[in-house]
Formats: sequence, C-alpha cells, structure tokens
Amino acid sequence: MKQYKIYIADEARADLRDIRNYFSERFSEAAADVFVQEILADCQNLSMAPFRGSRKAGAPVGFRQIGAASNRVTLLFHVDDDSVAILAVHYRGRQR
Repeated sequence: MKQYKIYIADEARADLRDIRNYFSERFSEAAADVFVQEILADCQNLSMAPFRGSRKAGAPVGFRQIGAASNRVTLLFHVDDDSVAILAVHYRGRQR
C-alpha cells in the first residue's frame, strides 16, 4: 500500500499553537498536550488513506476535509501524487 508524505503548513501549525494555548488556558497544559497529540496522530493517519473525508465544497480537485480528534476539529488538506499537505486545523468548540 502506498504511503503518502505528510506536510503541515505554517498556517496549520499556527492553528495548532492557538488550539494548544486555548486548551492550556481553559483546561490544563497536560490536556492541551494530549489533545494536540491526538490531532497530530490523525494527521499522520492520512498517510495511509488520504482520500478519506469529503471534498471541500467549491474547492479545486484534491482539496478535502475530515473530522479529527473525535470530530472535535476539522482538518483541511490537499492531496497530490505522493503527499498530503495539512492546510488548516479548525477547533469546533472554540468561540472566536
């Protein structure tokens, strides 16, 4: 089975930092670390099955989205011939 390389874009890394900071403030450092590790594990799982989730409505071919971390976040990503680029990570429980 083909394995895709996972890349995490700078914007997605910033999203993960924001989520970690939000969790640290609302809950604890330990809870924040566990949650971010769960998200990162779900990102890595896309290396074996990158075409899960759904196409992002209105986006060009290759752009997809999927629920992660027990559907508490949405990963927005792009799949090409041999890699998956995680473009954004949106936390559903956060009030902006």
